[in-house]
Amino acid sequence: SQQLSFDNYIATTEEQKKNKKQIMDYAINFESNLKNGSSAILCGTIGTGKTHLACSVGTYIIKNLGKKAFFISAIDALTKIKGTYNKKSETTEIEAINSFLDTDLLILDEFGVQVGSEAEKLILFRIINRRYEYMKPTILITNFTYGEIKKFEERIYDRLKHNGILINFTEKSYRKATQNQKNIQTYIKQINNNLKSK
Repeated sequence: SQQLSFDNYIATTEEQKKNKKQIMDYAINFESNLKNGSSAILCGTIGTGKTHLACSVGTYIIKNLGKKAFFISAIDALTKIKGTYNKKSETTEIEAINSFLDTDLLILDEFGVQVGSEAEKLILFRIINRRYEYMKPTILITNFTYGEIKKFEERIYDRLKHNGILINFTEKSYRKATQNQKNIQTYIKQINNNLKSK
C-alpha cells in the first residue's frame, strides 16, 4: 500500500492546486510552525482530499524533518479520555489529555456533528488548548464550513486560527472512495506505529 503523500495527491482543479500548495508550504516550514505553535484547519466538503493532504504533512515531517506525527479521529480521542472515567482506569483524565502532547503534530480528523454534547466539545477543547499552551501544532479536519465550525465550537476555532491557517475545500468529491479509504487506514497504522517506536 502506498503512503499518502503530496506526490500522490493529484490536484486537477485550481482550488486543489491552491490548497495543496498552501498545505505543502505549511509542511515545508514545519520547523517554524512548531516554534510558533501554528496550527491548521482544513474545512469543507466531504471527500475532497482533506485527510490525504493532512496525512501528507505527517509523512513529510516524519521523513524529512525527523519529527513525530499522530493521527486520531475526534471520536477516538473522546473515547480515550472518557475511558479514564472508569474507576478501574489506571490513567487519570489529565494524564490522558497530556498524552496528546507527546507528538510534534496532532492530526485530529472527523471533527463534526457527531461530537454533539457540550461535555464532548469541552474535552476536545481541552486537548487542543493543552497543545496550544505548549505551542504544539494541531491540524483539525472537519466537514464543516469555516462559518459552521466557528458557530459550532468557537473556542476551538479561535485557538487554532490564532497565528494558524485555514484552508477551505468547496468542490465536489475528490475521493475514489474505497481505495483511498483503505490507503488512509493503512497509512494511519504506519504513521502511528512510527510514533510508538520512537
